[in-house]
Amino acid sequence: MSETSTSGIDQTTLAEDAAEQLFSARNGDASPTYEPSDLQTAYAATRRLGELFNKIPGAIASALEAARDTGDLLSSDRLQGLAEIVQNADDANASRVRLLLRPTDLLVSHNGSPVRLRHVLGLAVPWLSTKGGEADTTGRFGIGLMTLRSLSNTLEVHCDPYHVRLGEPTVSPIMPPTLPDGFNEAGWTTLRIPLDEGVVSTAELEEWLNRWDDSALLFLRNIARTTLLEHGGGSICELKISRHDDGEISLGKSASARTVLRQLVEVEDGRSWLVYSEDAPTPEGVSRARKATEQTTPIAVAIPQYPINHGQIHAGLPVIQTHLPLFANAQFDPLTNRRDFADTKWNESLIPLVAGLWSEATLDLFARDPKAAWQAIPIPDAADRDEPSPMVQRLRKQIVASARQRIASRLSFQVPKQGEVRLSQLAIEVKPLERIITMAETADLAGLPATLPFRVRDQAGRWRSVLHDWRTAGADLPAPVSVERALDLVGDETRSVPSTIALVAAGIDEDLSERLMELPSVIGHDGRHLVPPQGDSLYAVAG
Repeated sequence: MSETSTSGIDQTTLAEDAAEQLFSARNGDASPTYEPSDLQTAYAATRRLGELFNKIPGAIASALEAARDTGDLLSSDRLQGLAEIVQNADDANASRVRLLLRPTDLLVSHNGSPVRLRHVLGLAVPWLSTKGGEADTTGRFGIGLMTLRSLSNTLEVHCDPYHVRLGEPTVSPIMPPTLPDGFNEAGWTTLRIPLDEGVVSTAELEEWLNRWDDSALLFLRNIARTTLLEHGGGSICELKISRHDDGEISLGKSASARTVLRQLVEVEDGRSWLVYSEDAPTPEGVSRARKATEQTTPIAVAIPQYPINHGQIHAGLPVIQTHLPLFANAQFDPLTNRRDFADTKWNESLIPLVAGLWSEATLDLFARDPKAAWQAIPIPDAADRDEPSPMVQRLRKQIVASARQRIASRLSFQVPKQGEVRLSQLAIEVKPLERIITMAETADLAGLPATLPFRVRDQAGRWRSVLHDWRTAGADLPAPVSVERALDLVGDETRSVPSTIALVAAGIDEDLSERLMELPSVIGHDGRHLVPPQGDSLYAVAG
């Protein structure tokens, strides 16, 4: 391609001017008036950026170099830079990420939006983010890829027309390399990380991905597959999810109903989650760290459809585990090492939004699949451990409070011939009476209109633990019908003989023999219910 267009403007000069324009801008998300579109102009713009960096005064240049050189100290996870690549790929609307370890380098490729000149500058300067003005993206600090310094002092970025080396000393253009199939596709971006022998192994990469788990992709907007490939092109391991939209639904009371997107997310091992997401009103009086804030902020929760005793709190990708059976995502400000969340007013203001959406989502799950919904309710106990993060501990307290108050007071179930009946009006029996007394008997003994239907009770009995926790915490729920109270039924000759015998046996197991001696707890061969004779009686029970 000629350096001069038909209009007589020198394209190389325009490219160099664009580099100078970006270099002089006060923020990293500025766009130049000219964007190189071929190898020649991209080479010229990148070369000019390198020249400008070389002219930076000594003290400032030393500070930039120190920031880059200490990137490996930002995280205890030396592979965190790979997580940053995945997060950046998702922000660039990629749906796939591929990794390949070769003897002298590690390749990471994604099919997101192509690299532009401003991205080259952002990659070269620590703490300069090109996404500060993009409220819907996750990256914000501009230092994530610096953590790759734990693997290599240099990084190459290849996305036509840009072919760039970062490091040694700052940024410079290079010639397009020969890349293997799967890493040289048009429109894809490939990062090449040169490696010394033994710096990282395939087994280490595989273990790192497996530790992440498929659930790491739950809240990414675009990426559905991240694959570690072997040299022949086969898959060594893969994180993969399938998303199925249920569309928008309305949750909550009519006066305060909210529009929520519901998705079913599945993975190949059979696990699944119901993911609920919404754009909630942005909290007033607070703002994100080094990031644009709009009128709404995205909030999402994922409720596991399988038993689990822990979850993850995400800021796009997972940041920290929680003892809650909950996965949640918001625009939380993480610490720069992404091992915890910053203790900020912004993060604190997001907690009620997450808890509120979780409450509505859980009520929706109770309507869809009540047996599964009981598994989503946290049950604190005396042995409960504190959360590893103060912010997550506050979220846990809010979730538990929401369950005990909001869900307990609003939960209702369909009862035949009665319609929706609130939980507070549904009787339950103690476990020894289950299937011994009828639902009608349970309701009559409790003085309530109906009994909690068996079809909404999970087989493991978690529902009992949940209701006990709610009742103990002050929820307006009836006490279970006790065995002692149910013994009033032993004299009812309309009951079946086996059920009455089972009820008497339950009374004996509860050490209520003295009470049974006062009741017609003996059944004659003619079906009559008789009071057993006293120990000093001369009369035997006769038919």
